[in-house]
Amino acid sequence: MSTNDDIDGKGNEDSFSPIEARLRHRRQQLGRLPYERLALMRLLTHLHKRTQEALSVVLAAHGLTPATYEVVMALYDQPDQTLTASELCQASGEKPANLTRICDGLVAAGWIVRKPDDADRRAVRVSLTPAGHEHVSRVQPEVWPVIENLTAMLDAQDVLRLTRLLRPMVARLDSTRAPSRVR
Repeated sequence: MSTNDDIDGKGNEDSFSPIEARLRHRRQQLGRLPYERLALMRLLTHLHKRTQEALSVVLAAHGLTPATYEVVMALYDQPDQTLTASELCQASGEKPANLTRICDGLVAAGWIVRKPDDADRRAVRVSLTPAGHEHVSRVQPEVWPVIENLTAMLDAQDVLRLTRLLRPMVARLDSTRAPSRVR
């Protein structure tokens, strides 16, 4: 890749182009730099942030944020729509302290309930309420077009290939992460 090219090699200007320019500058400052790998990681971070911004527009109209949406969807996707707080941290990607704050808001909205776990009195079970289930069911059809629009340039094989390429990165990160202490 030439120093003047952006990642796609086409010179396209988009919201990631200034980040690339800064990475190229850093490469000039430091000389030896794993530019392509750093650019990939920054691109993934940038893509995540921009996706969250796009989803926020749709979710805000329903009293949700990307973080609260991940929590209710983790519950929605369970057959009994219930998880322990620890399982919910893992499923949603939220830290315990943030999960507590998120759940406080979802309880206040009437979309989830917390109950002691009958099997382990130290643990808390979090469940989607019927109102929460109904609310999430109404939100889903409005989220899908955002995702479809974001991935429209990828055919089915591209989606599978990209997923296959990214999953090992998740596994590597998971293997270095300390387990959560929440029950």
